[in-house]
Amino acid sequence: MQYMTDFIAHSDYCMKLLMFISIASITVMAAKIAEFRKIGQEVRALDRITVLGQTGQLPEGIIKKVFGEIAVYGNGASREPFIQTKMASLDGKLMERVTVLGLIATLAPMIGLIGTFIGVFHVFEGVSSMGLTDPKTVAHGIKEVLLDTVGGLVVAIPAMVAYKSFEIHATKVSLAVEEKLYRLLGGVAAPEQGGKS
Repeated sequence: MQYMTDFIAHSDYCMKLLMFISIASITVMAAKIAEFRKIGQEVRALDRITVLGQTGQLPEGIIKKVFGEIAVYGNGASREPFIQTKMASLDGKLMERVTVLGLIATLAPMIGLIGTFIGVFHVFEGVSSMGLTDPKTVAHGIKEVLLDTVGGLVVAIPAMVAYKSFEIHATKVSLAVEEKLYRLLGGVAAPEQGGKS
């Protein structure tokens, strides 16, 4: 614990910013995992109803809300654009806050690169003022360079992996919900499935 406190106290501003961004990234990941688990339960509940009029039996959540609005909208040619609009709003909800991870994945290496330039500047500043007689001056600057560069990558790589994973999962959920919606509109019961949706 003492090492971590010393590390934070002696870190440059870029490293402190990367630590803050890392905490934000982990928070978003945890929130989205919990949200996708809840939405997964909602998607599985769709197999228990056979027509759109039974939407009230679904657990509370975004899918129940969207399906409920579609159910009360009515029939006719104007219903299809409304359905597409509601499905687009569902897609937006599924990707909510996920784009923050994409932004973090893009910005973190750049922040690390800024720290790298600052570290190199300190190395040259130390060498110009003291010459090469004191290796500690050079070593301190090189340490900053390495820590900031690695710190940027350590924050960016998990954020990018999470971003792409959530994006793929959101697409799968959206397609599954749309398929079940049109099945319900046709009043066709879902076939028994061995696996999960």
